[in-house]
Formats: sequence, C-alpha cells, structure tokens
Amino acid sequence: MKKIRLLFAISLFSTSIFSQWNNNGDNSTTGTLKISSLSSNSSNVNTIEIRSHASNESYQGINFNFNNLLKSYIISQITPQNGRVDLKFRTMNSAGIASQMIYTGDGDLGIGTTPKSKLDVNGTIRSKEVKIEATGWSDFVFDKDYMLPTLSEVESHINEHKHLSDIPSEKEVIENGINVVEMQAKLLQKIEELTLYVIEQNKQIAAQDERIKQLEKYSEVL
Repeated sequence: MKKIRLLFAISLFSTSIFSQWNNNGDNSTTGTLKISSLSSNSSNVNTIEIRSHASNESYQGINFNFNNLLKSYIISQITPQNGRVDLKFRTMNSAGIASQMIYTGDGDLGIGTTPKSKLDVNGTIRSKEVKIEATGWSDFVFDKDYMLPTLSEVESHINEHKHLSDIPSEKEVIENGINVVEMQAKLLQKIEELTLYVIEQNKQIAAQDERIKQLEKYSEVL
C-alpha cells in the first residue's frame, strides 16, 4: 500500500531530476543539476537549474525557467581582476535579460546599477520616512561672533558667480550630485541668515517710524 502511495505521489507531481557534470581537465567542473516539473501540456516544462561553470569569470547559479524559457536567475560570480565574489539577481522583461540587483563581495548593494557605494539605486525610491544622521547643523549662524555678510556682499557674489555663497553651482550639482545632509544644512544656514536680515531691517523700520513721529510732533509745534 505504501508503494502505491509513493508511485501516485510521483506521478501526481510529474517531477524529474537530471544531473550532468563534466571535468574540464583543469581541476574545474562544469555541470547542471536540473529539477523539472511537467505541466498538463508536456511541451511546457518548468525547471530550476543549479549550474556550475568554469571560464574566465567562474560562476555558480540558479536558473528559473518557465515553459522552457529562462525567466530569471541568481548568480554567484567571481571576478578574476580582484578575486571578489558578487551575487547577481537577473530577471527577464520586454527588453530581455536585465540585471536587477547586485550584491558585491565588498558588501555594496546596487539596484538597477553596479554599486559604487554601500547602496546605489538607479530609479525612484519611495518611502514612508527617511532618517539621516548628521554630525553638525547650522545654528552657528546665531552665534554672537558669526560674521553675517552684508547685503552688498551678497549682491556682489550673486552678480559674479550667479549663485549664493556656500551653495554649489548648477554645474557642480549636475556633475557631482548633492549630499542631502550638507545641502539641508546649507539651506538652513541661508534661511537663518535671511532671518537675521529681516530682524535687522525690522529694527531699522521701527527706528525710522519713531523718527517720523518725532518729526511730525516737531512740525506741529512749528
């Protein structure tokens, strides 16, 4: 009875395992371990392949095939130039096979791109909240010894450089991008400087109003 149940289970899942490994003659091995699942239509086969391949860039990988077509795969690949082993995730879209994510042996992660830092994303990031740690802020503007530029100096810098001081130019931003924390701090610095200008102008206006009132009283006496 147990044998009948086992045969029934095997026929129900219609799964086959195929393994083939070849010695390349250079102490390396190339081979494939394939697990296949037949659909009701025997022409359509879904397979998972575990591959080992030795070449200029040796790799081991897992391929996911649907209806006899490669749809996605995960590769652990060594780069001979630096001996680093990277983990690559690739999927198929309308344009063909594309690398969607790369996790390098150095611990860097790239989504849609090869990473050059801890996390590189080629596309839009959507999040509920982003918290960035900072090592400093712009409250130094309110220190008593802070040298607030005069408005004449601000105007002169704008006329000469076409942007505010301490703020990168359009060319610099296009070429190098921006550091979010640094830019937020610099923008806050400009807001705080503007606040000081407004406070000073308000004092001047109040003094002028008082002077006008005194002149009006003097004119009435005359």
